[in-house]
Amino acid sequence: MEDLRIQLEEEAARGSDQLGRYTDLLSQQEALGELKIPSMLSPPLPFDTIIFIFVFIFPLYFTSQFFMMSIMDERTLRQGEALIASPVSPLILVLGKMLPYACGMILIAAAILFTVNADIMAILPLVPVILFFLSFALFIGMVSRSYKELSFISIFFSTIATSYLFFPSIFANVHIVSLLSPVTLVVHVLDGTGYTPADYVYSTALFYLTSLVLFGICIRNFHEEQLFTEKGLFETLALYLGALVSTRYWYLSLILISVMTIPFVFMAQMMYLVLFFNLPMPFSLILIMVLAAMTEELVKAAGFIGLISHRYPPLTWKVVIFSSILIGLGFLLGEKLLLFITLSQIADSIFGAALFLSIGLLWIPFLLHAGTAFCTGAILKIRGKNALPVGIAIATIVHTLYNLYMLRGWVW
Repeated sequence: MEDLRIQLEEEAARGSDQLGRYTDLLSQQEALGELKIPSMLSPPLPFDTIIFIFVFIFPLYFTSQFFMMSIMDERTLRQGEALIASPVSPLILVLGKMLPYACGMILIAAAILFTVNADIMAILPLVPVILFFLSFALFIGMVSRSYKELSFISIFFSTIATSYLFFPSIFANVHIVSLLSPVTLVVHVLDGTGYTPADYVYSTALFYLTSLVLFGICIRNFHEEQLFTEKGLFETLALYLGALVSTRYWYLSLILISVMTIPFVFMAQMMYLVLFFNLPMPFSLILIMVLAAMTEELVKAAGFIGLISHRYPPLTWKVVIFSSILIGLGFLLGEKLLLFITLSQIADSIFGAALFLSIGLLWIPFLLHAGTAFCTGAILKIRGKNALPVGIAIATIVHTLYNLYMLRGWVW
């Protein structure tokens, strides 16, 4: 009892009674910290610079709409027939129409940078964005049959493109995912951080490659038969893919088509990574694997669609097997080459492993790509081109099961 009395006296001397512990806590200024209002807070994310991003992106996209409308007018009003009939090459025609809009977009970006007193280096990450907008504007203007269809496709594209450009920049200085967007480099310039040449290549490579591929496809099809066709969107896409197939070297065309689709696949998969990497594990990993597999199988079907549209060679079982091997080889070459060059940082993460598996054992993904391509080709051979969704679904299931097996230690 004497020891208990002494302990209580000591606690009272220190002010540690039951009520005092709470009244003292509430009375001390340092316990609550300095009182702040919202305007005094300094958020960790660069909201000010993100506002600048909208100031940059929307004028550039809005300007590209004029280029899209000019292509559409030449098709619907048949204003371009004289130009197409001239001896000028399609490359010169496309560059001649695009150049004023490209220069105008660069001047707009430079004027905005000058207004906010930003470093002129901030314009370099915007160059691939400008080319990206112009290439899709050209493509949408060429495949749309009416202004209603053009509006629908352009709105869909603007939603996807803006999301891809904007969402990663939110994680600037927070996560490596932010470097997927060139806009993040603009954020770094505006906040004084800057960027390295490696960061520039890492952020802009996909935009340069997709723009180059789209310009190539559009220039290849920039002639009367394709420009003035009244076919639907999917039939027009099949016609464009058929134009890429060479009658004499059709096997090389299949490899080329597979390689050309890789930048679009990577861009879609990077978008999945940005959208779902923050979801709880393993749901985010499984969702990314399913969507990545579906995207890959969808674009691997492009080779078969091109063969069917080109109508040579006939789709025999021998051609299906040989084409599957060529498509798998082309897809593997393009995938691993682009992965080694630009995406090593993402590939080192668990989410990157979900997208790009078995780099060391190249024969395993080759068998996977060739086998899933054969699933799609076999369905097309047996049921016809209308069964393409079934073939893609079967190939996606096989691909997903492979991914689940390879990541079994992380998923369960």
